[in-house]
Amino acid sequence: VTETRTGPLGCSNYDNLDSVSSVLVQSPENKIHLQGLQAILPEYLKPRFVQAALSYIGCNEEGQFVCRDNDCWCHCAVDYPQCNCPEVALRAMEASVQKIRDSWKMANRDFEES
Repeated sequence: VTETRTGPLGCSNYDNLDSVSSVLVQSPENKIHLQGLQAILPEYLKPRFVQAALSYIGCNEEGQFVCRDNDCWCHCAVDYPQCNCPEVALRAMEASVQKIRDSWKMANRDFEES
């Protein structure tokens, strides 16, 4: 199962999350890939394990991962009211957008001068 984050830059919810029961690895594309461990976990531990793993990885240990009516989000802990909008990720995305803008400006200038 692969789940893609949706929503405004960095302020993401997880929509249409399939039933999951495995270890999580976060990719650079902000997708969560669910991998294998369900085979060795007893059935009664799977829901708690998945909940803890989603909270740890999806919420950066700053909240609890909650799902209701096919909509999932981080319920932020009191100490981390902005856990759904991580500042570092937002700054990185803004810097990336600025580099793209600069690159286009330079390409347009080169085109106009040619």
